[in-house]
Amino acid sequence: MLRVHRRQFVIGPSSFVTYEGWRSAELGSVVFSYDRDLRVQFETDRNGIRWAFVGIGAPVVPEHAQIAEQIRASGSGELEKAKHDWTGRWVLVSERTLLLDAGGYLGCHFGQDNASRWWASSSPALLSQITGRPYRDGKLAYQQGMSWYPPPMSCIERAHRLLPSQALDPKTGEVRPVRLVPDITPGRDESSILEELSEVLPQACKGLAEFGEPFWVGLSAGIDSRVVLAAAVNSGIEVKAFTWLADRTPIADRILPAQLCELAGIEHKYIETGPVIEGRRELFREHTGDALSEGDALPFLRGVRESLAGLCTGGQAFDISKAGRRGTFLDSTENPRLAAESMCRVFLESKRSVAADGFTRWLEWVNQHPEEHMDWRDRYQSEQRTAGWQSDKEQLYDTHTLERFAIINSGRINALLLSLSEESRLEFGYLTDLVRMMCPKLAELPTNPDPRTLIGRLGVLKHMLARPGQVLKRIRHKADRITRRARLLFD
Repeated sequence: MLRVHRRQFVIGPSSFVTYEGWRSAELGSVVFSYDRDLRVQFETDRNGIRWAFVGIGAPVVPEHAQIAEQIRASGSGELEKAKHDWTGRWVLVSERTLLLDAGGYLGCHFGQDNASRWWASSSPALLSQITGRPYRDGKLAYQQGMSWYPPPMSCIERAHRLLPSQALDPKTGEVRPVRLVPDITPGRDESSILEELSEVLPQACKGLAEFGEPFWVGLSAGIDSRVVLAAAVNSGIEVKAFTWLADRTPIADRILPAQLCELAGIEHKYIETGPVIEGRRELFREHTGDALSEGDALPFLRGVRESLAGLCTGGQAFDISKAGRRGTFLDSTENPRLAAESMCRVFLESKRSVAADGFTRWLEWVNQHPEEHMDWRDRYQSEQRTAGWQSDKEQLYDTHTLERFAIINSGRINALLLSLSEESRLEFGYLTDLVRMMCPKLAELPTNPDPRTLIGRLGVLKHMLARPGQVLKRIRHKADRITRRARLLFD
């Protein structure tokens, strides 16, 4: 059963238990309020500071203690380093510090109410309700412009969104820089990097699987989800896989996932999509506010994944490892506004839009607090595509009982991936190598093959003719993009 504001939290000067089943606990002089279905562990560190570990998380290093034990054994400042070895979807919060997971999957918006008191929440809708601040003007577009508000901008006027490279003081609203990843080591032997990854990825699956069962992997014909499946199978946990079939699902995604699961000896199911369910749009808006475009919410609106229970992961967050946006974004961010406007052009967004303002603020922060050996375009994948766009999607799916996370959402894993040479990362061959190392059988089938190799030219033609509405939709979409590009020439 879906429920609005499931697994959300609020931090502020007083309790927020407006909804049935909400609870609250004091963290010094601030109060942490949370929904009953949100996983929360309260621990006190070596210095006597009380912390709340919120969400799902596990260490990726086999010999490391569980997160609760690490908190108890650490001094407060040591946790900023320890957190790099944790994966999952979580925040760590005390009276004076709030830290996000590596990609900001469990996000945090914060701002002041009319009495100048600071509040923070995983839910922009709740923060807007508490502070009385309205949403920003304008509607997010889907595939025709920006589909997220670039952090540290929030979708709420005069509010902010925390970046993974920031720590928030919940009491004062002040932010300070923290390391996004531990040390990146360019020049390290790549075979040793892959060897370490082939150990920590299964460990991540094994640790996260302790939070429930079954352990579902969203599987396509691509390489990212196959790496995750290989890690899960290698870990020895009970794993199942599913594939969502939409109108535009590629032919390879309709054929290969079941074959892969047969090779791995695990259960697979296809999930057919239906029309938008009545009342879903209202529930979507109430839960998320204006943080997400309707197109990005389409699986939710159509009830995808609601037949599943337990835990769910997939190939999310691998883009940080692929040396993307070379040639489309500027090489330099020396002029943040110029770089921001170039980003907007890529997304067919006006250089006068709030997106340009958000990107500018982010790039100014990036310039002030660089990460050694980390290209800003890789950082974009973490702090914008993941902490901005993907995080908003995950927040919507909190309405489900199914709990979602990304297994590679760890600073240590990101640092290992970024230690590979840019040439290797551009070619993606290292991902196939990882599959071969963790579950060789899964490397026997190609990734994203040309559909003609699967069903022949005639089969592809029949597939298209059977979906004339989808073909027309794609033609309209391309025409809209051409029109939007033409308008931007006069912007």
